[in-house]
Amino acid sequence: MERLGLIEKYLISSSQVDSFDVLDDVITVKISGVTLNQISSIFVKLMSDPLISNVQVYTASTNDQNNSLTTATMTIQLAVDDSSNIE
Repeated sequence: MERLGLIEKYLISSSQVDSFDVLDDVITVKISGVTLNQISSIFVKLMSDPLISNVQVYTASTNDQNNSLTTATMTIQLAVDDSSNIE
């Protein structure tokens, strides 16, 4: 449920989520309807969340016009809580 909350909090509220996939501790999401500056802002917000360990923007496309809307694919690596592992 946390994973869906992250998608809603950071992505649905600020972009159009075209698709997403959750596999274990990795969320892959394709967003559109944003500028490159907005993608950068989303990246910074995601990286500041303690539940997230890494974010990668794999693709971003635009048509070279200032403030034009673009599409990006992001991979979000969730932080793994190892405190529950007993050795």
